Amino acid sequence: MAADVLTHATRGAAATGAALVSRRPPQDSTSTPLPGGAFPHREPLLAEARATTRDAAVGEQLAQSYGAHWRRVWQYAEADERLGTRIVEQLPYVLAEVRHAVEHELACTLADVLVRRTHIAFETRDHGRAAARCIAPHMASALQWSATTTAAALAAYDAEVTRLFAVDAV
Repeated sequence: MAADVLTHATRGAAATGAALVSRRPPQDSTSTPLPGGAFPHREPLLAEARATTRDAAVGEQLAQSYGAHWRRVWQYAEADERLGTRIVEQLPYVLAEVRHAVEHELACTLADVLVRRTHIAFETRDHGRAAARCIAPHMASALQWSATTTAAALAAYDAEVTRLFAVDAV
């Protein structure tokens, strides 16, 4: 389907005389690793992450989520030790992941981080509502939110998790 879309777009651009971006040859997806997936063996990667973070669960979570790029996330905690703090004490997600999500993964809502990046919404009884209040100041700082915008973001998160986790009557 993607190839069909590109073919259609290319024909349309040619018909209008628009300049096309040069085409790259297709890559074989069976041998091309995903970003962060280019490492020969999993165990040494996990061992290094555990040792560097000095928290086995956090190290494993970072290595499993970001692969060889886990260091890109942890560098925030190395620059500011507060970002090495867990978002939820019982879960291995750290505040550095919030900063990384905003700066490198285009996260712009609390749900982007708590539902789609870390899955805290699925792993806590309150669906990440307390965690939202923890990470909101960090996202506000990174995204230059005002107090009003931050309050609106918290209300939007509450509404979103209510919608996501509601059980409709049958």
